[in-house]
Amino acid sequence: AGRDDHDPAGAELEDDETFTRIRDQVIEDGAASNQRAMRSTLQAWRKSYRRLVHQAELPERFDEALRVLVDRSNLSIPSIARSIGTHATTLRDWVKGASAPWCSNEKGLRRIAALEDFFGVDRGCLKLKLRSKNLVRKNPHADKNALSAQHYALKDSELPTALKTEIRKLVRYKTTAITGNQKRNEVWRLKPIDSYAGYVSPLAIIGDEVCVSANVTIKTLRRFFGFLVKEEGWNPQDIRLVHASDPGLVEGYIHFLRDRRGYYTKNVLSTLNDFAALIHPEWGYITQSPEMSSHLGLEKTPGQWADFCEERYQQFRRLINQIKRSGQVRVGRKSKDPIEHILDHPEPASWLFTMVDRMEKDFALTKVSNGPSDAAGFARNIALVKLLTMNPLRLNQLATMTYREDNTGNLRRKHDGTWQLVYEPWEFKNERGAAKETYRADIHPWAANTLEDYLLNHRHNIKGAKECDYVFLSRVPRRKVEGPAKHLFTGIGALVVQITRTYLSEVTPKGFGPHAFRHIIATHYLKRHPGNYPLVAQILHDTLDTVMENYGHLQVGDGLAAWAETVHTLLDRGAA
Repeated sequence: AGRDDHDPAGAELEDDETFTRIRDQVIEDGAASNQRAMRSTLQAWRKSYRRLVHQAELPERFDEALRVLVDRSNLSIPSIARSIGTHATTLRDWVKGASAPWCSNEKGLRRIAALEDFFGVDRGCLKLKLRSKNLVRKNPHADKNALSAQHYALKDSELPTALKTEIRKLVRYKTTAITGNQKRNEVWRLKPIDSYAGYVSPLAIIGDEVCVSANVTIKTLRRFFGFLVKEEGWNPQDIRLVHASDPGLVEGYIHFLRDRRGYYTKNVLSTLNDFAALIHPEWGYITQSPEMSSHLGLEKTPGQWADFCEERYQQFRRLINQIKRSGQVRVGRKSKDPIEHILDHPEPASWLFTMVDRMEKDFALTKVSNGPSDAAGFARNIALVKLLTMNPLRLNQLATMTYREDNTGNLRRKHDGTWQLVYEPWEFKNERGAAKETYRADIHPWAANTLEDYLLNHRHNIKGAKECDYVFLSRVPRRKVEGPAKHLFTGIGALVVQITRTYLSEVTPKGFGPHAFRHIIATHYLKRHPGNYPLVAQILHDTLDTVMENYGHLQVGDGLAAWAETVHTLLDRGAA
């Protein structure tokens, strides 16, 4: 073939004509007794060469490599799925990059090995590609929260009756004042249902009150149970609360969440801690409910059940520690991303005043050309933005804010005619943090005058004004809710996003919600008054630890700015 000992060989094995000629020549030159062995060896070499070349040509991403292998096979996805023992939908999602098999549990490893055997690639070829940083293709709708749990979580109405009963018992146990012989590490507090602006699960309602902690826990459970039904094929009627204490099932769910995001979020750790708490050796609700063992096909005495739960609890703790040490935990939602350009400005809060100025110019035109209802909506929006700028409250405080002429609401007029906001500790999210005492804050006249104009001249033109005491009203009442609470403005966050997107499109094309006002104001103040974190904590009505966690990075800039001033002084003074 014209080669010497230093030339690479192998390409000749690919072309049929060349391979046949070389094979026949080699066999002809060899001993007759070795011809069959030589033929088998050359065929094996050719098979290995093709496999290695094909593997080397595969893309680095798992989904792209799988797509190449599927295309080469000339077989349909359903037929391949049947051959490897999985669902066609699952395989199609792997090919699209919407999900991937888990390489850290037995079921996932079996699936990967079946793929490698079916396509004739070396064991580990596809598994290694799963460890790529680009494991899952970025979802084009991620900005629309396409990765959120609402796509797979079970609705409250989809939970089986037996499971609902168990959840209600859990909520009662966590909220009741007397627990009998059962131990408990904390009490979930209740608050009036008309003082909570978010979605409320019927299972979190007791009388005319709602337990916010229960609402959050139920949402987490609905996501996990939805995973079991929609991803693992469980029958909803077979699910019980005790399944949330199964480390194997929960680990599969955690990997499912990681595969959807491409990394672990802090919410994953919260979920693991919540489920582990159910089987805490001392005060876990499931630990203290040995009758639940029957749902696992077990019959255990209280002592045996306690030992069983403690073993599972330790498994949860090991899993939590492994994820923490992995260095793969990230913040899932970065609330500062939409306002990055605003925060980079020397005076971030100046954009808020620019927005108000633009709104007021449009409002002047609206009052002339439109009716009182549109004018009322505009007046409400300006009052809302001004109040957020001067008193950056959280969304729930805005939505549930009340005004009563007898001065018993949250918005009150003082004897001197000025206005202030008053909230009791239980009305805040951080009652055990910064909100230990009654919140009293004066409202700057710039915002107070606009707020007063809205209350006296415009609010009555919005539907429901006479039926409730809420300051900010939606023109569309809540469905399936009776009484004053049906006028609670649950969409106030979306309204703020719409307003900011409209009036500050050059710096925040997607807009931002009420919480971003807190970041803007805190950053502006710290740029003007470096290091004054205690005062920022007072402005935000938050703890110093929380402020340092969110804005401590600005200390680096403060320190470098101080050093720069020192350098300028030294340069002006000259060499020593």
